[in-house]
Amino acid sequence: MDVKRKILISKLPWETRIAVMEEKLVEYHWETEENALSYNTICGGVVEKILPALQTAFISLPNGETGYLFVSEIPGKVKRIEDVLKEGQKVIVQIIREKIENKKARVSMKIKIPGLFLVGIPFLKGIKVSHKIESEPLKEKLKRILKEYGSRMGFIIRTAASIASEEMLINEAEEIIKLWEKISLPIRKEILYTEPPLYIRIIREFLGKGQNEVIVDSKEIFDKIAYFLQKLPPNHGLHLRLHNDEISLFQIYGVKTELERALRKKVWLKNGGYILIEEMEGFTGIDVNTGRFRGLNSFEESAFITNALAAEEIARQVRLRNIGGIIVIDFIDMESKEKKEQLISILREELKRDRARISLPEKIEKFGIVSFTREKDEASFSKKINVSCPICGGRGGIFSSDFIIKEAFEELLRNPLVKRRNPGQKITAIIKFNPKDEQIKEEDYSSIIESIRREYNVNVVLEPTNIQQRYEIVWKIE
Repeated sequence: MDVKRKILISKLPWETRIAVMEEKLVEYHWETEENALSYNTICGGVVEKILPALQTAFISLPNGETGYLFVSEIPGKVKRIEDVLKEGQKVIVQIIREKIENKKARVSMKIKIPGLFLVGIPFLKGIKVSHKIESEPLKEKLKRILKEYGSRMGFIIRTAASIASEEMLINEAEEIIKLWEKISLPIRKEILYTEPPLYIRIIREFLGKGQNEVIVDSKEIFDKIAYFLQKLPPNHGLHLRLHNDEISLFQIYGVKTELERALRKKVWLKNGGYILIEEMEGFTGIDVNTGRFRGLNSFEESAFITNALAAEEIARQVRLRNIGGIIVIDFIDMESKEKKEQLISILREELKRDRARISLPEKIEKFGIVSFTREKDEASFSKKINVSCPICGGRGGIFSSDFIIKEAFEELLRNPLVKRRNPGQKITAIIKFNPKDEQIKEEDYSSIIESIRREYNVNVVLEPTNIQQRYEIVWKIE
């Protein structure tokens, strides 16, 4: 599947935002410097408490938080967690799911060290190849190159290895082995390994997968990515471009419009049909409806057209919203076995674009039901930036006050009053917003407000008020 993809990277003083476009928006991420224990971080911890009845343990982490360890995340064939762990014991763990709302971070002792072309697995031996590399001769060639390293550590050969030279693969295998030797002993309760910035990790994930154009609005990040690309073979398929336009990068590509649509439970299809997405704790239901579609002569054909469009959109929406857990789709029921097979095939092909691990059944169940699972390592998009709408009683979603305030900060920085200010002017920006019953305090944004004051010499005041629009910026110039 040769995909043309744009990776948009926007730098703000308080966070870096990344949008992935495959014609439409398919992924949206952001990263702040506050979360030291992000996904894939390896650190030393101490066993705080063991719960034999649940076969789990609480692990005290370097940042003072507690991680949750299941017995299944301990290397080897461990049946009872109390046989291998004791309270006070030092262990090396990896964050496999970041802390989500009131849920503790999930950790694993089955360490995986990701590289550009390989993933090292210290507690295993042997070589495995990504299932996304389909060529058998290429698989055998890659295994042959790394054969001797498989006796020292387990390795998974990533899709990007298909564009790497033999020397690059061997060098990376050596680097991963040396890194593990460096961080594994003695065990210390501290952060031992962190991944590179999120924008590098996302670029890394798409290496060898279609044509990728990376567009950045920060010279600092542009230079870091350019340095990163120097480590890659010439055929890496990435084109890097710096965005200098006064119109924001995300505005040009309509990212915010797509984000607003991602908060809606109803998503329209281009034939007039629609899907309804209902997210619950650990379970998401998706209902397919014909809506305004008047159909063809045959109901079966009309149902298939709507179902096929829905399958494409559902694959995009679960990826964009980062929906995890059990996902149940209620397609329009069809009699034709052939049409059902075509439909599940369409859904399977569309889900192949997703980087998350998905378990999809071979066929559609009775009454048009398809149930599958999707793993995720962070909160769903809607839980991060969404609150229930107070007007419709939760049937729809709206941007949280936090998201809106940061949106106002972004507009503030792009205003000509700030960009072309007279050095002698004293500028104050009052951001008026409707808190929508959320407990928002100005001190929660003190670091952002201080950075704006320091870098742009603009004073910012947050003023909760009962306004209809998302926010309003009132300027005072002295």
